[in-house]
Amino acid sequence: MVRVARGASAAQLTGGTVYGPYPEAGLEQPFQLAIDGLKQEGFTEMIPGWSQFERLQSGDPTERCRGAMRLAWRKRTEAVEPILKAAQAALDAKRGEVCTLVDALGLLGDERAIPIARQLAERKNLSRRRSGVEALRNLGDLDGLASARQRGFERLPPPMQTALSAIDESDESSDAVKQLVDAAATCDPRRAGMIADVLYEAASPVTVAAARRILAKAKIGRPHIWRYAKSVLKRAILRRDGKTFGFLAHAVEHESKTSKGVQANVKSGLDGKKKSMRIFSPKAQEWVKRACWRFLRDIAHYEPQKYAAIAAEVLVHYSSADMKPPKGLVGAYGHCYLLGRILWGKSQRYRLRGVRWRYRSFSAVNAPVTGREEAFPALWDAGREAYLRVLGGAKLPEVFEFGLAGLQRHPTILAHASVRQLVRLLDVREDLAQGTPLLKLVVGELEKRFTVDEPDFGILRRLLMSPVSRRPEVRSLLRSWLTKTATLWTRQEEFVFTFTFAVDAGVRNEVAKLLVDAFRAQEALRKEFAPGFLAILQKEEKEAGQHAAFAKVARESLVAELGALLDLDQLLTWLDEGSMSGRAVAGALVGARPDAVAALGLARIVAMANDEVAAVREAAQGILRMAIGSLREDPSPLYALAESDWPDTRDVAFSLLRNEIDLARLGINGLIGLCDSNDPEVEELGRELIVRHFEELDAEDVLYRLSEHPSQAMQTFALGLMHVHLRGGYVPMARLERYFRSVLLDTWPSRRLKYGVIELLLSRGMDDERQAEFAAALFDLVLRTNTKSDFDRVAFALACLQTKFASVTSDLKFAEPKFAEPGAAE
Repeated sequence: MVRVARGASAAQLTGGTVYGPYPEAGLEQPFQLAIDGLKQEGFTEMIPGWSQFERLQSGDPTERCRGAMRLAWRKRTEAVEPILKAAQAALDAKRGEVCTLVDALGLLGDERAIPIARQLAERKNLSRRRSGVEALRNLGDLDGLASARQRGFERLPPPMQTALSAIDESDESSDAVKQLVDAAATCDPRRAGMIADVLYEAASPVTVAAARRILAKAKIGRPHIWRYAKSVLKRAILRRDGKTFGFLAHAVEHESKTSKGVQANVKSGLDGKKKSMRIFSPKAQEWVKRACWRFLRDIAHYEPQKYAAIAAEVLVHYSSADMKPPKGLVGAYGHCYLLGRILWGKSQRYRLRGVRWRYRSFSAVNAPVTGREEAFPALWDAGREAYLRVLGGAKLPEVFEFGLAGLQRHPTILAHASVRQLVRLLDVREDLAQGTPLLKLVVGELEKRFTVDEPDFGILRRLLMSPVSRRPEVRSLLRSWLTKTATLWTRQEEFVFTFTFAVDAGVRNEVAKLLVDAFRAQEALRKEFAPGFLAILQKEEKEAGQHAAFAKVARESLVAELGALLDLDQLLTWLDEGSMSGRAVAGALVGARPDAVAALGLARIVAMANDEVAAVREAAQGILRMAIGSLREDPSPLYALAESDWPDTRDVAFSLLRNEIDLARLGINGLIGLCDSNDPEVEELGRELIVRHFEELDAEDVLYRLSEHPSQAMQTFALGLMHVHLRGGYVPMARLERYFRSVLLDTWPSRRLKYGVIELLLSRGMDDERQAEFAAALFDLVLRTNTKSDFDRVAFALACLQTKFASVTSDLKFAEPKFAEPGAAE
C-alpha cells in the first residue's frame, strides 16, 4: 500500500491517506503517481540540512563530489545537466574532481555523458582513464569500450598480448585463466598490478578471473601494485562486482595486519613527477577500510536488494589466518573492521573505536549473544539466498555459524537453491559442519529432488564429478541412486562414459560393478560400448588410475568383444606402451588368447608375471598354467618366479612347483637351488620338497650339499636329516667335517644347533673307535676357544669317548682318583 501524509516537517505529518493494496510487482507505478501529485502541489524532495543540488554549486570540490554521488545513488536523472556542467568545468581546469563527477554520471546512465566519458577514457592518468572507461560501461557505449579495450591491450607486455590472442575470452574454464596467469608470471613482477588492472578493465569472464588471481598472488601493499589494486577495487565498486570487491576488501585488511607500508619513489598521479611516498600507509589502509564500509552502507540504503549478496562475498574470505592474539578488550578478530561492521553492527557486546572492535567490558567477553547482532538484518532476510553463499564459502567458525543461523531461520531457501549451491554446501570444511544439521538438511533436499521413477541425472552427474562425493553421507547416497537407477543409465552412452569418471574411487568401483552386471546380462550392450571403452583405455591417463574403473569393466565383461577388435601384435604393443589401466586390459586380452604361449615365449611371460600392474601379472599367471607342459620340461622359470617381489606370483610358482613338477625335472640341483635362496619362504619350499622326495634322492649327496649352506635355518634342517638319514661309518662323517667345524666354531652360534651337533658327534663316536677319534679332534677345537658355556658338554662327551675307547686322546686330561690310606684321619 502507499500512504501519503502532509505536514510542516517529517516530524509533523498528519495521518494521511492510504491507497491500495497493490500487487508487489506493480507497486512502482502508483508510488510514482503519488510522488508526482505531491510535486504538482508544490512539494519538493528535501535532504536534511541542505539540498544535494545546492552542493553542486559549492565552492568546495569535496562537497560538489559528495553531492553528485548522492544524487547518483538516488538516481536523480534531473541532476545530469548540472553534474555534466560541473564535470566539464573540472576537466577544463584539470581538477581531480572530474573523476568522481564522471563516476556519478555513469551511474545515472544518461547518454549525454558519453562524450566527456570518452575524453577521460583516452587519458594516460590511471584515475581519469578508469573513471572514463567505467562510465562508458555503465552508459552502454560499446564503441567507446572497444576503443578503450584496444588501448589497454596495447599497454600489456608482449607475452600477455600473445596469451590473450590465443584464448576465447568468453570461456570460463580454469585452463584459459591459467594461461593468462602463467603469461603474467613471465613478465616483470613490477608490472603485475598494471596487468591485473588492464585485464579487469576488459571485463570478460576470463580476464576478470585472471586479474583476481594475479592480485591474489601479489602482495597488494607493495609499490607498483597498490595503486592498481585500489583501481580494481574502485572499478568493482562502480560495477557492483561483489566477488571482486569482497576479495580485495578482505585482502586490504589481511595485508594491514602485518604491513605498515613502505617508502618508495613513485610517479605522482597528478603531475607525473617522481616523489618519495609512503605506499600502503596506515592512514591509507584505514581510509580504504572505511570507504569499503561506506559502499556497503550506501548499497544497503539505495540498492538494498544487493546488500546481502555483496556482504556475503566479503565474509567468505575471512579465516583463522586473520586472527591475532587477544589483547585486553580487543578480541582475536577485533582488528577485522569489515567483518565486525557486517556481523556485529547492532551488537550490544562490542563497540567500535577507530577501526578496531572492542568488548564493552570484561563481562561482555563471555556474555551470551542476545538477539541478532548483524547490521541490516532485514536485508539479510530479504536476500536470504546469500546465506547459502556464506555457508558454502565460510572458513571462519563465526561466519559459518552466522550462515547456519540464517538457514535455520529460513529453511525453505534450500528448496530454491541450485544444484551447484547444494554441492558447495556439501563441500563445507568438516571441522565447521561437524555436529551441525547442515549436511543432513542438504542431503534431505537432494533426496527430494531425485526420484527413482523420474531421476534427475543432472544432479547425479554433478555429485559424481564433485569432490563432495568422498564424504560418507554423499557416497552412500550416490551408491543408492546408482543401484536403483542402473537399468536406465547403463543403457545410455552419455552416462556410461561420464559416471565411470566419478571422483571418488569407491563410487567408481560401484559404477564399474553395475556396468559389469549389465554387460554380462546383455550381449547387445557389450557390442555397443566395447569400441568406446577401447578408445578411452588406449588414451594416456592424466593421473594414475584415472581409467581404472573402465579397466575393471573391460577385464570382467568385455574381454571377448575387445579381443575381437585387436590382433596379437596390436595387443603386444599396447601391453608395452599403454597406460597402467590400458596395460591391465591388454594383459587380460593376451591371456585369453589360445596362442599366447607360443607368441610370447616363457621369457616374456616371466617378465609379465613380475609386472607392477596386477592385471598383467594375473594374465601371466593364467598363461603359466596354460604352459605347464613347457614348464615340466624346463621348470627353471619357476625358480625365478618363486623369488618374485609380488606375493601373488610367488604363490602361483609355489603351487606349480609343489603340485605339477616331478622330481625328475626338479633334480637335486633344483632342490638345493631353492634351499640356497635368500627368501625364507623359498627356503621353506625347498625344505618341504626335499622331505617329500628324500627317499628318491641320494641321501648322502643331499646332506653334503645342505651342509654347505650358510643359513642357520638350513644348517638346523640338515642336522635333523643327519640324525635320521646319515649312513653309518667314518667316511660319511668325515665328509661333513667342514659343516661340523663351521657350527662349532661359529662366532654367532645357535646354541640349539651347536648342542645338536655335539650330541650327533657323541652318538656316532660311541659307535666305533675311528669315529670317536674324529669327534674328539673336533671337540678339542671347541676346548681351545675357552667357551665356558660349552665346556661341560664337551668335557662330558670326551669323558664318554675316552672311557669307552682308551686309545682316544684329547687335550682334556682326567686325573686318577686318589684314595685315603687306611687309618688316616678324614
